[in-house]
This record gives sequence, structure tokens and C-alpha cells, in this order.
Amino acid sequence: MYLVDEKRIVALVSTHQRYIINWIYKKKINFELFETNDFMLKYLLLYIGCFLFFIGTQAQQLGMKNYSNLDGLPSNEVFHSHFDSKGYLWIATNDGVSRFDGEHFVNYYISDGLTENTILEIEEDSHGRIWFVGLSGKLSYFHNGQIKKFKWNNNLLKLKNKSRIISSNGFTPIDTNEIKVLINNGSLIHIKGENHKRYNIFNKDSLCINKFNHQYHTYIRNPIKDSLSLFVKFDSITHCIKIKSNYPNNYIPSYFLYLEYKDHIIYLYQNKAYTIYRDGSYKLKNLDFYPNTILKGAKGGIWIGSYHKGLFFYDNNNLSGDAFLNILENQEITSLIYDQNSRGWVTTAYNGIFHIQSAHVTNYYKESYKSDHFINKILAIDTNTLVFFARNNKIYLKQDSTEQLQELSLLTLDETKVYQAKKYDNKVLLACGTGIIEVPISFFTQTNHPTKGIKQWQHMSSKDFVLQDDVLWIASSTGLYYVLDFNKKKKNILSQLNNLHLRLNKIIKAPEYSTDSTSALIAQSMESQWIFTYPKDSPKDITIKPFKLHDSIPNYAANDLLIDKKRKGLFVATKGSGLFYTAADTNILWTTEHGLLDDNIYVMKWHNDSVLFAGTNNG
Repeated sequence: MYLVDEKRIVALVSTHQRYIINWIYKKKINFELFETNDFMLKYLLLYIGCFLFFIGTQAQQLGMKNYSNLDGLPSNEVFHSHFDSKGYLWIATNDGVSRFDGEHFVNYYISDGLTENTILEIEEDSHGRIWFVGLSGKLSYFHNGQIKKFKWNNNLLKLKNKSRIISSNGFTPIDTNEIKVLINNGSLIHIKGENHKRYNIFNKDSLCINKFNHQYHTYIRNPIKDSLSLFVKFDSITHCIKIKSNYPNNYIPSYFLYLEYKDHIIYLYQNKAYTIYRDGSYKLKNLDFYPNTILKGAKGGIWIGSYHKGLFFYDNNNLSGDAFLNILENQEITSLIYDQNSRGWVTTAYNGIFHIQSAHVTNYYKESYKSDHFINKILAIDTNTLVFFARNNKIYLKQDSTEQLQELSLLTLDETKVYQAKKYDNKVLLACGTGIIEVPISFFTQTNHPTKGIKQWQHMSSKDFVLQDDVLWIASSTGLYYVLDFNKKKKNILSQLNNLHLRLNKIIKAPEYSTDSTSALIAQSMESQWIFTYPKDSPKDITIKPFKLHDSIPNYAANDLLIDKKRKGLFVATKGSGLFYTAADTNILWTTEHGLLDDNIYVMKWHNDSVLFAGTNNG
């Protein structure tokens, strides 16, 4: 997706999806839906799904949060970030370091033990100590709640002289008395206790730029003025690439940016990218920017943060073609990092930190039949099988073993549509316009899809139902129905609650409002919500009163409600307003402007507790 101006975006996706983009392009962006600063609002939709890197699908983001000195960060000038082994995010700024736990910043300064307040790089050693590289080159480390200075800092400064420590892979802490530092005059400084050495490796004119645990070995050499030699060693074979350099003799770049892949590496130098392959061949690509940091995409692709031109994404692993995306334009990106949930953290030189949270959406279409896009209901048969019920009375089967949807035929649905479907033991119950239909599980799971055992209770416009206390409660356009002793083998009797003139379309269990002796249900009518309570030993003695949602939840007319068990949140499938989510103090609303196929959402379903499927008017 590309920015056109401050109010419009244009997206390029596969040809068959282009008609969707036409009306996304014409809509205005409602910036009020997101909790972020004004500077980031114009870039917000450009982040949709990009940190989960996709090709041929659409994606969207949950939101983006910008952290600055107003949120507790010591400074907006951020140089580096690092997630430690305990899950804390450490941030290096020009005014101290900060530790972030997801909610609060804890800041550390010279008064807390730092050698200086300007910290350029953060690393963690094998013992869990967090090391800080200061502007002057002095080192300190955090351990057991305290910051201590490196004992041999003065010796390090003498050995380093006026050279710079190489950023990105240049510093390796080993223990409290042992470190290795690469400096930009081609030297390696190794301090271990009383032994302090400075030397050039490989005949005193080459320098290994890899971390010790990396797969390949890459060396840099500067034998003559205005020239660099890049040596790449795959297994036992070494290849050499000559690079034009603006650095004086005996000096090499003060930072190294490279990525390793199975059959090639990518090395960035100034505004050039070298892709070197195992056979010694390489490709040179001139970039329109000067890179500052580089990161592999969580699901492929490459991110490059630049000096003053923002963040670039290439949707391949060799930087071929133009950048797929350019965001955070005109900003200096200082570091890129993923947390344990594959969500991106971007640090900038002047605007603090940006945290990107993403959700990946895959859209399914059937181009030949527009009516097939109208999905009423989704049912999980097992962990590998989903069933989709379309408005044209057709059924589609989705199994993890295939990306294709299989169409099924159920004759009893020829004259009606499915409003609700639920699985109980070895059967599936369907609420439809002509009543309740009972379908054996075997119809969906067996390859021949047998129809034997299908039953139907007619003469009732059923919209939803729930089984609680062995009572089947049925929400209908003509009121509330119930079947007592539903699981008993005797013939079930369908009854209607008298004097209830409500058009109900949704009913769910409400255990939060139940007691040891009473049970509760929450029902959605066309206009509002209602709570039903009844004694467990006498379900027919039910009481009804209006139910008002929490004040933080807008009163959307809802088609479906779904609990987010992990975060104790609630998803609301609204009638024409989009997909609404609330948890604690968080409110988020997604609409077609953020990637939804349609704002009228009929149904939602969790799959494997990680993927939310939403059925809309359009797919």
C-alpha cells in the first residue's frame, strides 16, 4: 500500500482483488480510531499487515503505539534497542538507558552507574548481563538490579585511541573481565583480565565482521586508499569482492550491515547492496537511500531502516526490484527488532519508539457467484475442519490439508439460510428460517457425506440457540423458545415463553451473572440487549430485564458476540459498523477502511484459539 497524500492510500494486490481497492481508495481515513500521535496518523494505514509480510493476500494491523519522552522514555533520540532473555526491552538514548516491561519505563543514568548518559549500543552476554556501549567507548553492565562499570575502561580507551567501536556486531561481551571489540581502523581489541591486546587478524590487514555464532565468515580489508575488499567464506571456499570506498587508507566502515541466507549473503555499504552467492557471483544494487539498520522479515522479505528516508520493505530475500513499501518517511531509523510475538519495534533518532501490532487476514473469494460471498455462519467441526454457511444456502468445507474450499449440498437448506450452527457431541444443530435442523457429524467428516440421520423441527423462525442446564434455549424472531431435558432419549417437546414480544437474533450463556442456584443468558434483540435469569431447578420460571453493556462499549447493534479468552476481551460483530473489540481500557474498531471486506459482519469464530474468522456480506 502506498501513500498518495495525507488522506488517501492506494493499494496494489492481485488482479482479482482490484475491485475492492477501488472503494477503499475513495474513502477517508478515520484517524480517531487509533491511540497514537498526530505525526503518525498519516502513515498508520501503510503499516497494515506489513510486519507479517504477505504476498497475494490482504492484511491489516491492530494498531500502532508511539512511545516518547511524554510516556516516560528518557529521550526521543534513540540509538539502539535490545530484547533481553527475560523479555524486557532495553533502549539506548542520548540521555540514559531505559528498561520497558510493556507498560512502564525504568530509566538509568550516570547517577545509577552508567559511564555516561549517551549510550550507542546494548548487548547481552551468556550470563544475562546487559552491557552498554557509551559514546566515548566506555562500557558498563546491568546485573542483579545494579549497574557496574567495566574494570578496564581506561585501558580500552587507550587501545582504541580515537577510533570508533563498530556498531552492529562490533561489540561482544563474554564475562565481567572479558570483552571483544571491533574498531573502524581494522583492529580487534581483546581484553581478558590483565591481558589486553590490540591486533589485526589475518595478516594484520583483515577484520572478521561476523558474530561468532553466524553461519558464514565475512571479512573486510582496506589495503589501499579508496578501496575495500570484501571476503565471503562459504564452507571452505572464499570469494573476494572489490568495493569502491570513500574511507581513507587503513580505515573501514564504522558499522556493518549484512544478512545471511542458505545460499547467499547480503552486505550493505554506503548506498549499495551486494548480494553474494555461493558460486562467487554477486549482484550490485544501487539504493536510493543510505541504510542504517537491516532486519529479516518474520515471514520473509527484508526491512531496511535508512538515514532520514524512513523504513523500506522488500518482499523478497535478495533485494530485487523496487522497495515494496516505504513508511515513516523522512525519519532516521536507528534500529529494528522483533519481540517474542513477532511484533515489530522501530527506534528513531528524533521521534522515540514505534511498536507495531499486526493481525494477518486472508480473504477467500468465489468470482463466479457474488452471492457466495455472503457468509452467515462458521462452524469448527474439529481442529482441522471449518464449515462455512453461505446466504445462497450453500455449505463450504475448509480443511487444513488444502487451501481450497469444498462445496457441500444439504437438501433441507434449499429454501432457507443458516443463522446459527453449533456442535453437540456427535451432531450439529442448525438454526434456520424454518426451524432447527439436526445433522450428524459424519455428514461433514466422511468423504461421501451421508445424509442419513438428518432431522428437522419446523414451524419456527430460529436465529440462535444455546444449550444450558440440559435446556435448549432458542432465540427466534417471534420470541424465546425452549426444549427441556434436551439430551434425554424421550421425545423432546418444544415450548414458547409466553408474553415475550421480542424479535431475538442472538443468545449466549452469561456465567458471570449466574449463581449456585440460578443461571443467566444474554440475548440480543433488534434494538437492545436483555438478560434472562431462571432457577436451575425450574427453568420455566424465567425473569427478563434490559441489559446494558459496560459504559466503555458503544451500543452497536450486533450480529454476533465472541469472547477473547486469552485477554478477557470481547469481539462484537456489528450491523454495518465494522468489527469492534474491547479489553480492559482498549477499544479498537476495524472497518473497510482498514481492510475488512464489509462493515456488516454476521459471524465470528476462533480457529485453534489463534485465528479469528469473520463472515461478512462480501466474503
